[in-house]
Amino acid sequence: MQLWKPKKCNCLWWVIVMKYRHAGYIIPAGSHYGWWPHFYWSPDGKRRFEFAPPKHVGGLKFPPLFFRGRVQELLSETTTRTVKYSGRVKTETICRI
Repeated sequence: MQLWKPKKCNCLWWVIVMKYRHAGYIIPAGSHYGWWPHFYWSPDGKRRFEFAPPKHVGGLKFPPLFFRGRVQELLSETTTRTVKYSGRVKTETICRI
């Protein structure tokens, strides 16, 4: 699988192109930069990729239409823990991204 690495783009256009070229999933999330949404692309529902700015730029009122950014894979941490409650034992898997 070849990831598309444009010079200028935004997260929404990037995930649309990746979905068109390789199928997979589009995952909406909140943006760390403002009130607007952010989008991830996942080829298999487990790994996630994003197109994001190389450094954090806060205080924007509106998202830039196109910006210089980079494509990166989000690393996830999976933790399994055993919880006892009401005499029952339950195993939970927690995935942090």
